[in-house]
Amino acid sequence: MPGDLCTRFTRCAGLCAFAVAVWWGAAVTMAGTAKASDAPQGPPPSPVVTAQARLGKAALQNVFIGTIRFPEVSEVAASVAGRVERIAFEEGDSLSAGHVMVVLDTDLLTKALESASAQHAQTLTDLESARLEFARMDTLYRSKSVSEKEFDEARLRMQGLQQKAHASKAEAERLRLEIAKSTVRAPFEGVVLQRSASRGEWVAPGTVVATVAHNAYVEAMVEVPQSVMGFVRPGQDVVAAVGGTDYPATVTAVIPQGDVSTRTFPVRVRLKNGKHLAQGMEARVRLPAGAEADAVLVPRDAVTVSQGQTVVWIVQQGEAHAVHVTVDAWLGSEVAVSGTGLSEGAAVVVKGNERLRPGQRVTEGR
Repeated sequence: MPGDLCTRFTRCAGLCAFAVAVWWGAAVTMAGTAKASDAPQGPPPSPVVTAQARLGKAALQNVFIGTIRFPEVSEVAASVAGRVERIAFEEGDSLSAGHVMVVLDTDLLTKALESASAQHAQTLTDLESARLEFARMDTLYRSKSVSEKEFDEARLRMQGLQQKAHASKAEAERLRLEIAKSTVRAPFEGVVLQRSASRGEWVAPGTVVATVAHNAYVEAMVEVPQSVMGFVRPGQDVVAAVGGTDYPATVTAVIPQGDVSTRTFPVRVRLKNGKHLAQGMEARVRLPAGAEADAVLVPRDAVTVSQGQTVVWIVQQGEAHAVHVTVDAWLGSEVAVSGTGLSEGAAVVVKGNERLRPGQRVTEGR
């Protein structure tokens, strides 16, 4: 009997030990699985939009510094004398063509016009009387009832009044014109650079009342060396940077008169003005400095600045890589670039490149 109890106890202890071992193994496995599921998987791929680099033609460009100026600046002057009654502008105002700028007092001119008009009306009345008199004298002269002298006097009186009527009419028209010119208007659409008149001031004909600049477009004049002059021609589309913003521009003139001391020649380019450009601003104009050659072209949006360096991000095997490049030419919506690792057909990032890191996983879109 004691032997049976001992055997049972031994069997029970073995089963308990086996159960504990199974439970411990399961707990360790579950803990390992939980740790594996909690392990970081890394950030998800970043979505980007790419385009293909292509092979094209481009000429190396150099930057030349010039100054913005208005192509047409007018000193607006009074045409007639008078006292300034009203000023309808301030410096910096944008004006449309024909905008009223200055109104002169016209009281004296109005009275003079009334007098001239009355004189003209009286002259016309006298002329009509002279015509009737001449008609009667002509009839009498034909019937030999009056002398030739009387006939000539009637004819000359009528002709004199005709000339007087023309003169009085011209005088009245001149006064009307002076009254109209007493209102000084803007000669063209533009901006007021300077106001030179005040209310109550007497101005004479030719007195400047304002300086107005035509600002629908502006010009920049740059000096280029003779080695570059041969590659620049009127009508070329170029780019001018003003205040960090690129503006499309067109070469309007290459002036064949250089500076003997510097051997440079003036080139004039025209920029369409969005009303943000002002005379005196610095313009950095990119002009062709060589003949066209094969070049790798990428969209302008593909070029970014990272840590102070110009780069183009390319996608290789699902990863982003930065290629340090040099911009050789700006060609509208594209740029010609050169850099080790960038070639025709490369997938360049045009959207989403501002947040990329080297080796970052990306997903491409077109």
